[in-house]
Amino acid sequence: GALNIVGQRAYESLERARSTRIWRNKWVPLVISASPIQYWSQLSIWLYIFREKLLDNVNPLYFKGFDRIGCFMCPASRLAEFEEVKKTHPKLWSKWENFLYKWAKKIGAPKEWVTLGLWRWLGPAAPKKVLSKKTTFNAYEWYDSYSKWVDLKPKDYREDKTTFKLRFNKKLSLKAISSIAIILSKSVKSLNDDKVEVTTNTVKYVFKREGEVEVVAYEPQEKLVEEFLDSVKIVYRAHYCVDCGSCVTLCPANAISIVDRKPVVSKDKCLNCRACNDICPISEVMVEKLIAALIFKKYDAWRRKTKRSRYETAQLLAELMKKVKLSSPPIPSSSNE
Repeated sequence: GALNIVGQRAYESLERARSTRIWRNKWVPLVISASPIQYWSQLSIWLYIFREKLLDNVNPLYFKGFDRIGCFMCPASRLAEFEEVKKTHPKLWSKWENFLYKWAKKIGAPKEWVTLGLWRWLGPAAPKKVLSKKTTFNAYEWYDSYSKWVDLKPKDYREDKTTFKLRFNKKLSLKAISSIAIILSKSVKSLNDDKVEVTTNTVKYVFKREGEVEVVAYEPQEKLVEEFLDSVKIVYRAHYCVDCGSCVTLCPANAISIVDRKPVVSKDKCLNCRACNDICPISEVMVEKLIAALIFKKYDAWRRKTKRSRYETAQLLAELMKKVKLSSPPIPSSSNE
């Protein structure tokens, strides 16, 4: 493990405002992060710098109009900061702006989606609603906009007390799905090349080539929706993996590899902890923020009481990594003899 001292502050973004002063990040679960200045104001920071005579160590960009230094296209930034980026790094901003215009065309958004920074919000956030009144872009009609972001779309969704069923607009790659479905259970069966069945003591998952996912519980469960979404995440990980390596790096059992841009899970090594389903950007961002909203027709569907929290995932990974490390045989020391 390690202790990471960071300089983030609660006033920098809503996400950081929700953070505590000490936390464990699920992306680096063995590292405990701490921010001593979490609740400091910007004025307090500068007074400290002047008192301690640290001006020579300050990033020069702060004296050119920037409030924050880091990701130049950060959605938490203000439009004024983007104007500064245009002045100081025109080529860098031009590349990003060209991409935004291409994406605006894809989702049918007007040019103001770019010029007014509406791209900074996915859902119909309050600032987005206010700014969009000056344009032809309707921030309230989020569903049609969301559906244009992906090619593999949820088409028909049904549920009852023990069953969740979802149909997609395209066929599914069962080969890619079966390579990841092992994280649900080691009992994975391919049936006649038409479907893949995964069974546990409480749930059965069925992935059909024709484009259907079905999750059936043997009896009603409070968190069956999470079992269902775990299966949906597997579908999208199988089809949209970007080879970032998060699952490979953070798997406590070293059970995952990437082959031809597809995750492949070792049946012998997998602990069925499902942590990789939480730390994958496709799962955590694409499915949680976009696909779940389309399925449940609720733009903030990711705010579920049953959803595993980041802290829970980080704690689970930290505990598993420690156990695996303790159970591993010691590495023999090198000798010059």
